[in-house]
Amino acid sequence: AAGFVLRIPAGGAWQLGPGAGRVADAFCAFAAAPYEALRQLARPAVEQALATSGEAVFLTVRSGHELLYLDAVMPPAAVRMVGRPGDRDLLHATSQGKALLAFLPPARRDEIVGYLRFERVTPRTLTDRRRFLAELDEVRRRGYAVQNEEREGNIRAVAAPVFDPAGYPVAAVCLAGPAARLGT
Repeated sequence: AAGFVLRIPAGGAWQLGPGAGRVADAFCAFAAAPYEALRQLARPAVEQALATSGEAVFLTVRSGHELLYLDAVMPPAAVRMVGRPGDRDLLHATSQGKALLAFLPPARRDEIVGYLRFERVTPRTLTDRRRFLAELDEVRRRGYAVQNEEREGNIRAVAAPVFDPAGYPVAAVCLAGPAARLGT
């Protein structure tokens, strides 16, 4: 129930789950070191995105089968998104999760998607695996991901992947805010 282990769908074997990753992150100080370097490198772009858009901007990575927030910059607006470094979130209900998954090699993407629970968070949350995979194909074709009130009502977001030199998606940058300000 805590997600320390997950059953592998094909064959019924077990593997470590996101709960084990949270324990490792909490007790292994060195685990945060690579993320800090990434956060520092990305910070000027994150701040520029805030200055240009006036909306909240988040830097995230995939940590196991969850999204991990590394950085967040907030606008002074009265209505805004909230996210703090260290927070975790769902891959299937966020633009960042979609951006990170869509650009993985297909076999790796399908493996991770196979473990997602697709819980419904709002009436708009994608909970069908096939529809979600089709959405990931669209994200890859388009080059960015959107979240239209799938994680929280009246909140929209757009995210793009950050690639390493080999073209592997290592992080995502997301701009999020009230649906009334972000449009469709």
